[in-house]
Amino acid sequence: AATADALEAWAATRADSGSSGEDWAVVLVDDAHTWDADTSPDAKAGRERLLAALAVPGRRVALVATADTQAAKRPLPDTLVELARRGRRGLLLAPEWADGDILGVAVPTKTPEPLTGPGRGVWCDGGTAWVAQLLMEQR
Repeated sequence: AATADALEAWAATRADSGSSGEDWAVVLVDDAHTWDADTSPDAKAGRERLLAALAVPGRRVALVATADTQAAKRPLPDTLVELARRGRRGLLLAPEWADGDILGVAVPTKTPEPLTGPGRGVWCDGGTAWVAQLLMEQR
């Protein structure tokens, strides 16, 4: 609910200021599959509000979600994981062969670089996959 409130407040400030509509909001959801699995009334109401806020036509909002690949392979309708999957764009970290189904790609079986190790994976966009390296900072 708090995330939906923040997104609506952002959208209201853009409308009030006469923004040209070129501003973007980024909504970060860690472990989206656990948000989706929570069936408590408060969680369900908050998730429904967030999904509605993300679905406003013409609103420039990017949803960045992490999810367990096993949970993402069997998404439920009207969930954050399903919304993220519909974009067919994402990074599969250390993917197994069948993980490509999540984003509609075939995970390459032979690559010049390994797909395993910290930050290694496949960037997926529109049915195409590229070997990628996620940059990570250690603290």
